[in-house]
Amino acid sequence: MPTMSQRLTFTTASVQNLVISNPTDALYYEVLTPGWESHMTTVRRLDTRAERYDTVGSIRNQSGKPVAVSVYGGEFMNEELWLRKIRGEGRQRYSHL
Repeated sequence: MPTMSQRLTFTTASVQNLVISNPTDALYYEVLTPGWESHMTTVRRLDTRAERYDTVGSIRNQSGKPVAVSVYGGEFMNEELWLRKIRGEGRQRYSHL
């Protein structure tokens, strides 16, 4: 099955607020980890047509517990179940299942 790829750029305003986007900002993701909730990271995608952000995922990293991922408001699941390693050409990549 062919895969579609898109080159995205990683920028950051601070350690707790970063943006991942393509050159035209047609794909624009905001990744936020607020200081008052440092165990929870939220990933939001900008819907340019509706001019709003949609939450696409959350990452929970509480001490003493495995990292957990939630996608589109679903149940949190262990990140090792959600991600699979892809090996090739001397480096590791990750893909969600």
